[in-house]
Amino acid sequence: MTFHDRLKTLIQREGNIYEFEEKLGFSRQSISGAIQNKRSITSDRLELMFAAYPNWNASWLFTGKGEMYLDSNVSPLLEDLHARVKIIEQHLAQKLLIENG
Repeated sequence: MTFHDRLKTLIQREGNIYEFEEKLGFSRQSISGAIQNKRSITSDRLELMFAAYPNWNASWLFTGKGEMYLDSNVSPLLEDLHARVKIIEQHLAQKLLIENG
């Protein structure tokens, strides 16, 4: 597995690659194109990625050694928390509609 394969794996675990690019303020196809064409990615962009996803293991990304995440328990917990927040947001939106409707 190459650096680009590992990066693609990490991004796909976070969701859609285009949403990932948008979230980080990257132009569309900037990261997906680099992955597809095996182009280099600037250190500035890598720094932004690691700032946005501090649980990513840089050693794994660059070398393939170690675990994908620094704390393998954090990612599933964040996914669960995100799902719960969405449910709460939906309930609040419904409540506001009922109260104001």
